Amino acid sequence: MPRKHNSETERARQIVAQEAARIIVDHGVRDYRVAKQKASERLGVSARGSLPGNAEIEAAVAYHLELFGGESHRDRLRLMRVAALGAMELLSPFTPRLVGPVLSGTADENSAVNLHVFADSPEQVAMELVEMGVNYRPYERRLKSRRDQFETFAGFEFHHSNSAIQATVFPIDGIRQAPMSPVDGNPMKRTGGATAKAPVAQQPKVEPTAPVEPAAPPPPPTAPAQPPPTEPKEPKAPAGDRPCAGLFAQIMSSPGMENLFDDALKVAIPEEVAGLTREGDALFGKGRYQDALTKFE
Repeated sequence: MPRKHNSETERARQIVAQEAARIIVDHGVRDYRVAKQKASERLGVSARGSLPGNAEIEAAVAYHLELFGGESHRDRLRLMRVAALGAMELLSPFTPRLVGPVLSGTADENSAVNLHVFADSPEQVAMELVEMGVNYRPYERRLKSRRDQFETFAGFEFHHSNSAIQATVFPIDGIRQAPMSPVDGNPMKRTGGATAKAPVAQQPKVEPTAPVEPAAPPPPPTAPAQPPPTEPKEPKAPAGDRPCAGLFAQIMSSPGMENLFDDALKVAIPEEVAGLTREGDALFGKGRYQDALTKFE
């Protein structure tokens, strides 16, 4: 009898999680607790043991999006991750970190790209956005810290590459400890900009000039003609100074971002990756991302 009861309880949890996931995706409900309550009321399930946890609901959301969203969901997620990379470039002075549904893969059409940025004050971020001509809307977000306390943080919402970007501002030392995730109660997963692991910029590479054939010597006693002087070619910028190299370094130096390489190539635009040699392209294809960064013509 207990085994049958446990089986029924587990089945009820799955059904409530699936209904909560549908409510989150179809109605844009962001609060898992609210979605769980609505789902349990709709299904007539009230026993505490029959209610799923937030982690179960998140897994159900991912399954729902994959099942009913399919290719369109994957395309949307790719575009949102591309927008995240662009917004991180804009906010690079503030060491941006990507968090939330776009990172975990559970973003839907109602989701925003969530970034954590770090500054001495929120006003610094606001001034940077103003100087770039970016229109923004300020907001406040209440988050739980490790000390089991809640703190309120300022943030700015703006649009970039057709996606809503929400940049929440933390103190400089806030980069050391992420706030608690409302999903599983653990520190939020963050990933982002270049770190100490970023590839070291290569020394400028100078293309060798073609050898100049000496002129035929005239009859003696005239001295042989000297070869005409050649102007040295301008050295090309090291890979670390190229826009695309900086973008690749930002992606590849952070765990969990490697799967964004294809997206980055599509957005980093051909003229920025035109200098990638065949050898570099082959290295990327083998997953040797950092080695490929050094293979520019």
